[in-house]
Amino acid sequence: MVEDAIDSSAEPRQDRMLRLFVAVPLWNEFRERNTVHLKSLRSLDIDLKWVPQENWHITLKFLGQVPASKVHDLTESIGAVLKGSNLFTFSIGGLGGFPRLSKCRVLWVGVQEGRRELIDLAHQVEEACRDAGFPGDRKNFQAHLTMGRSRKESLKIQVPKELFEVSWGEERVDSVALVKSELGPGGAKYEILETIRFEP
Repeated sequence: MVEDAIDSSAEPRQDRMLRLFVAVPLWNEFRERNTVHLKSLRSLDIDLKWVPQENWHITLKFLGQVPASKVHDLTESIGAVLKGSNLFTFSIGGLGGFPRLSKCRVLWVGVQEGRRELIDLAHQVEEACRDAGFPGDRKNFQAHLTMGRSRKESLKIQVPKELFEVSWGEERVDSVALVKSELGPGGAKYEILETIRFEP
């Protein structure tokens, strides 16, 4: 994976560009226990393109196009900034939309407890990316799990109260992932290039 991406013996491959972001992946247990909530959302017959469960994650920093030869420097910088960070837990629940549910292009589940810790983590990752020479995007960080995107125009989404308020559970954070995203006709495919642990 990373070794293949930065193979120094292959000069043409060194310069290929990778579409990257840094995230907290949401793993199998989280996905499995929330299948019922996803089915409830999809039963509302909202015209969204739903994110596959295997792609569920909390984006900390979108980097865009990064030369493959710079992946090592990037992971080293993130690791140095996060070394010694404390593990923490956050909880997920409450629906929202971008820009809002009444005019929604992106439907998401929010972060409740642990939001401050995720914001701090995102700021640390941003600092590390900047130190490595990759400022990435300039959007304000808002912790969320994207569930689906509008296929064409903004939608007015109405969700029953019991589904709007449901808790999706907790997740422990002890690492972040550098993820490669490849866009295709069937949607994005993600590959984790490196898992960077806090090592407290």
